[in-house]
Amino acid sequence: MKSASGGENPEQAVQDPNIQPETPAPPPSDSKFSFLSSKLFLLGIFGLILLSSLLFGVYKLGQNSQKTPVSTTIETPTPTPIDETANWKTYNGGGYSIKYPSNVSFKQDRFYLTGDDNRKDTSDGFGPNLSILFRADSGTPLEVAKRELQQAQFKNVTVNNYAGVEVIDSQSGFDYYLSKTGGKVFRITFNSQDYSSTVSKENIDKMEKIANQMLSTLKFTNSSNTVKPTATPIPQINGASLENIKYSLPAGWTAVFRDSGLDIHPANGGYLFIKVYNYDGKTGRRDYYCQTTNFCTDSSTFTSTQIGNISGYKAGALDNSGGGPEYFGAKGNKFYIISTYSPPPPNDFDKGFQSVLNSLVF
Repeated sequence: MKSASGGENPEQAVQDPNIQPETPAPPPSDSKFSFLSSKLFLLGIFGLILLSSLLFGVYKLGQNSQKTPVSTTIETPTPTPIDETANWKTYNGGGYSIKYPSNVSFKQDRFYLTGDDNRKDTSDGFGPNLSILFRADSGTPLEVAKRELQQAQFKNVTVNNYAGVEVIDSQSGFDYYLSKTGGKVFRITFNSQDYSSTVSKENIDKMEKIANQMLSTLKFTNSSNTVKPTATPIPQINGASLENIKYSLPAGWTAVFRDSGLDIHPANGGYLFIKVYNYDGKTGRRDYYCQTTNFCTDSSTFTSTQIGNISGYKAGALDNSGGGPEYFGAKGNKFYIISTYSPPPPNDFDKGFQSVLNSLVF
């Protein structure tokens, strides 16, 4: 049918039955997109888990490295001990050898610290010193010690591989009687007393340390040139020697042989020092004393007194460099001179001096 205009009406156009109407294309499917999205999601989750595990592992490793640091063992060589005595001098004589440093001098059987803080040296016999004195040809150290120090007590010791005894509660720094097996007996003493009261405690301690170092180098030798422990500068004839003098000591007092004399003293200073000389009996005792000592002046005084078991004199106002009064007397052909020194009070010397003087038996 034609339209009024002569054309065909589209709405009334006859469709060809063999021609299928055109079916519109379906919209794109979402299934493939969803599958891809799910896979990416799972991979993201797995990546996060893996990353978290990795970060956690790094964190724990850091903690452990802080708690347990890696130790590095560095081997250091063991230092070789320094021998301080290597360059010391060596004294060899009197039946022994011993090393001593340059600031120690040897004089009259003793080693003294030199150059102390108050004097040029201490070798005047007053300062701290180490003495090594031959005491006997035979006998054990204990037998010799008991013979010389009747009131003392002893304990067994080994010093530098030598057996002997130590004087218990000695007023010295140390006091040993030592010997080689079956050999000569020596007395080794560190005398820490400072009778002049001018040596500092620092230097006393210094000398004691040196004395112990010296003792570690002591060796007894087979030398036969040991000096007999004689009490006098000349041989004794029909009379007493210092070793035969008997005495009683108060507690804390000590008796030692030194400088050819017998030194009896308490712990805190002061002393009686006894020397013995041959006496011809022809010269008066006062004259003989003045000739022997050269201490007498026009002002010197002499007072008769008893000295133990002998009669004698007390001499005062002497020219003896600040020493105290002296006592002298004779028995047979022996003449005894006793020098004294009393330190400033308080001291034990004044308390026990008279009892020691009264106890002397010549």
